[in-house]
Amino acid sequence: VVVIALPIALILLIVVGGASQKQFVKRQNVLSDVSGQAEETYAAFNIVRVFRARHRFIDRFNNSNEELRKSSSKADFLADVMNPIMSLVGNLMVSAICLVSAWLAAPASQGGLQAISIPVIVTAVTYGNQLIMPLTQVAQILASLSQTAAAASRVFAFLAEEDQEDESDKTATIEKVEGNISFENFVAFFCNSKTIGTLVYSLVIAVLV
Repeated sequence: VVVIALPIALILLIVVGGASQKQFVKRQNVLSDVSGQAEETYAAFNIVRVFRARHRFIDRFNNSNEELRKSSSKADFLADVMNPIMSLVGNLMVSAICLVSAWLAAPASQGGLQAISIPVIVTAVTYGNQLIMPLTQVAQILASLSQTAAAASRVFAFLAEEDQEDESDKTATIEKVEGNISFENFVAFFCNSKTIGTLVYSLVIAVLV
């Protein structure tokens, strides 16, 4: 029973742990995207308002935030479910040991083999619990290690980036500058809750340099 239960527990631990690791990595990537959007939008909020792109940025942020919520929920669920899975496998293994031991300890008149005694059953159950206990502890630690590895991957990716080229010795020189800038057919509107009016219509501005 123990020989069958331990490989099953290891397989479940590897499968669930790998899935949890992927979700933690995804959560870190989406978290960096959400943080970048918030920082860039806040720093250039006046530009966003000028181009009337506030609603577009809000929709983009809401989509990224929803994706972050889903990945976080999946990652936390898979990390939290590993310990109960190991406990379930351990309890099933102990139950199977008890059933097999009871059949081996039952007298022949009751269909048993009467091959072992009660102390042997107690010893088998005790050793079964001791064998599954390390896997349960590994499952508890694996969740923290998955989060740490996902966060560390971003740090290592940043450190692996190539250094920016030193351009301190480069100077920009402009010898001759000519430019003609014009705004033609420029129209400005003003609006309130009821009316929309024209403030400036067909304005032409020319700047000659």
